[in-house]
Amino acid sequence: MSRTGKIARLPKAVRDQLNKNLTDGVSGVRLVDWLNSLPEVQQVLTDQFDGRGINEVNLSEWKAGGYLDWQARREMLESAKELAEEGQDIQASLEGLTKHLGTVVAARYAQLLNDWNGEVDEGFMKKLKALRLLCHDVAVLRRADLKAERLELEKKQFENAQRCDEAKSLEFCLSESKEYPEVAEAFQQVFRLQREYMEGKRKNETYLAQEQKRWEEAEEISRKAYFEKRRLEDEAKEKEQQEQAARIQARKDRWSAAHPGQDPQAGKWWAWVPEEAMVESE
Repeated sequence: MSRTGKIARLPKAVRDQLNKNLTDGVSGVRLVDWLNSLPEVQQVLTDQFDGRGINEVNLSEWKAGGYLDWQARREMLESAKELAEEGQDIQASLEGLTKHLGTVVAARYAQLLNDWNGEVDEGFMKKLKALRLLCHDVAVLRRADLKAERLELEKKQFENAQRCDEAKSLEFCLSESKEYPEVAEAFQQVFRLQREYMEGKRKNETYLAQEQKRWEEAEEISRKAYFEKRRLEDEAKEKEQQEQAARIQARKDRWSAAHPGQDPQAGKWWAWVPEEAMVESE
């Protein structure tokens, strides 16, 4: 569910920190003052809410909505982590993670219905909406797992069919070359090598070395691409933050110029609506 309130429009890092502070029991008055003092929050309020600050009503609405969603998601991830840690085979636990997540969500549904008194009140609907969000996320993960399993199965079926076709081709060639003992012996040697490879008694070291080299080269290309992408993202983010800080400082400077000798914080400079001429000059 997409939320549209003041706090819902804030950057994710700010919302996450706010949720942690709520969990730690920080008072609403301190949280409201803290939020309104952040430059990134002031920018959002200026751009989207005409500079109107966050108040305790906005915080209460968030605690009853977005904060509950965040708590439910965190509980689900913690439960999934505990299930993975308790498994004897870690690899098996990871492969079956989405199944465990589905079990967790189903258990949450069962608990909600078991505690339900039959009244469709606001609290019940909020919990139900949070569970629907979780169910959607788990369904997306499960579909991805099933697709990967299907592709792996199709790959194995193709490889098996290919090996069968190769064996049939060799058998045909062998039957056609019976009158030439040297050729028949060569085909028999091929059969023996093929069987040894399939049974794991022999490995093609050259092929494995080539595959390892190709894998390492691909991994290096992927690693470089990843870090280059991160570098560009960091540069763009830093530039955006600098531009945002410059805009905020410019607005604060205009307020100070229009209100000489006054405290910008006490005067709530971020909520100031400048003269029409100054607005046009912006």
